[in-house]
Amino acid sequence: MTEAVYTRNIAVGRGAAKVALPITVVTPDELIKLLPTIQKANPDIIEWRLDFLEKWQDDATLVEISSSIRQAFPETPIIGTFRTKEEGGKQTIRPADYERVLKRLAELPVDMVDVEINRDESIVEEAVKAIHQLDKIVIASFHDFNDTPENGRLEGIFNKMQAANADILKVAVMPHTTEDVLQVIAFSQQAARNHSEPIVTMAMGQLGSVTRVATHLTHSAITFACLTAEQASAPGQIEINNLRGIQHTLEGDS
Repeated sequence: MTEAVYTRNIAVGRGAAKVALPITVVTPDELIKLLPTIQKANPDIIEWRLDFLEKWQDDATLVEISSSIRQAFPETPIIGTFRTKEEGGKQTIRPADYERVLKRLAELPVDMVDVEINRDESIVEEAVKAIHQLDKIVIASFHDFNDTPENGRLEGIFNKMQAANADILKVAVMPHTTEDVLQVIAFSQQAARNHSEPIVTMAMGQLGSVTRVATHLTHSAITFACLTAEQASAPGQIEINNLRGIQHTLEGDS
């Protein structure tokens, strides 16, 4: 049975999937212009995608942007994410620098930090330890933008995340057939039974978009939306207003 993870005003893993909205701005000025629209969308969770930043290595920029997001969303949980190019992100980064970025993210006003489980084991271990020492939540993640691994491999990845003391387990894969999508749904149901941590699963792209809305079938605790299709941070994300409407139709007020 899933044990909810509590952060600010929500319980991740209890009730309907929480809707996360990625912020993919390149500059602080772009963020200021976009904030009113994001506030109007009223997501359950904000994901700040640090790797999109033009000056992601400039600490003053990190402080300015993270502080602006927190000021605009004082009670909304924020995920800090640096997605590497290997897993669909914008930046190539050395292993030691990746660890440093995660530790710095945890020091900023975020509530959760994404840690890619495929990084070196020692880096994951040190990053998780540092994040937990600051009482922040660890989302361990795995992304395959090419294929849908077999369920046995996906379960092995979740077991690895669990062994690394992650608080939330996330996998995102790329389907090529409807059978792949059904496999992801079946795996998700199995994983929800096998793990007490909240899980986040999705099949990406248009073919897999059903997994972003049918979270009552996948038991996914978080689903990622976008403001507009042009601002999507991953293939298959649905505009937040449309996603909420479909979610309400499928799940009601659960």
